[in-house]
Amino acid sequence: MLVTVTPRLRIHRDEVLCAMLRGNTVVLRFVAMKPLRVPVDDLTDEARQWLLPALAPRDIPLDDYGAGSEEETAEETEEVDEHR
Repeated sequence: MLVTVTPRLRIHRDEVLCAMLRGNTVVLRFVAMKPLRVPVDDLTDEARQWLLPALAPRDIPLDDYGAGSEEETAEETEEVDEHR
């Protein structure tokens, strides 16, 4: 399946070995080409749907210093202890 990465670049999805996000740049490693760096701002909507969900962080850290966070964490701790 061909994917339009930028308005001037179309690639076959199976040719991409690895995609890494470094700052505001996506580094694509290919089977038969040199690695390619593409700014995230230059990606097409099609490429964003294909690449960015896979590159997103899995855990989103929560801010423990928000209002009422101490009460909520105490309640969550009690609930966890009750289930054990």
